[in-house]
Amino acid sequence: MKITTIKTAKGLEKEIEKNGKLHGLYKMPDKLYRSAPGVAQSALKKWIETPHQAHYEHVHGKKDTEAIIFGKRFDMLVTDRDAFGRKHLVTPSHYWKEFKKVPPKRTQITKTSTRWKELKKENPGKTLLTEEEFRQLAIAKRSFLSHPKTKNMITDHWQICAFATLQGIPVKGMVDNLAETRQIDVKTTYSCDPAKFKWIARDFGYGEQAGWYDAIYGQFLPKLREFWLVVVESGPPYRTQWFRLLREDMDRGVLHLVEHLQAFIDADYGKKSPPPTKSLILEIPERREHGMQEEF
Repeated sequence: MKITTIKTAKGLEKEIEKNGKLHGLYKMPDKLYRSAPGVAQSALKKWIETPHQAHYEHVHGKKDTEAIIFGKRFDMLVTDRDAFGRKHLVTPSHYWKEFKKVPPKRTQITKTSTRWKELKKENPGKTLLTEEEFRQLAIAKRSFLSHPKTKNMITDHWQICAFATLQGIPVKGMVDNLAETRQIDVKTTYSCDPAKFKWIARDFGYGEQAGWYDAIYGQFLPKLREFWLVVVESGPPYRTQWFRLLREDMDRGVLHLVEHLQAFIDADYGKKSPPPTKSLILEIPERREHGMQEEF
């Protein structure tokens, strides 16, 4: 598996100048990945489902919910612990034990305290977390690491990006964990119970994401066959469950995305405002069983 590492914006520019485009597997910071050329499935899927909302969020930005914030923090803690340490400052001893540093004298600082405000001023650009906030993340991480499948399935290749073309259009993706034969994406949700999660997976379009990634990464990994979701609950009891997406669901998902790919480009990558809707009547898609297999 050939993976090219790019650490800076200049390095990204040189890679594009050298090859005329990005093509292959890369290891780069999330900020560089987002600035790199190519269509990401998340933006495309959002534009297909709700074009007006996608345009509004592009213009005005989007405020993350508490669930999304937890998911982003957990994903960073699991996939890139050093980056988590650079971007966050946690006041309690749990943080220092996690990162094997000397514990501070103060072990409990609340968000309303004067010391909390002082810490924010002393650490510009960092997000402060309370003891309880980090405790929840640490428990969820232990649940993930202690699952029997995690030890056997997870590799050292975290957050590997892929840049390729679909129908001649540059596309990209970033998967949480990559092996020669499988891709693994880590998700957080309120419940990993199979009966509930199958509807969560359908509503969030995980089959489309898996199919998109399979079509891109498969261009560089001929033995690639499987796409797994590792689902960790964002609240007590913080259970972890593994699910494997079915091939038919992945194929159906990527076809749906590719069908709208050219229209997305014509709309300036979703930046142009869509025409006003003429009716408030919406077509409700038929609910169906989401294709995946649970693994205990």
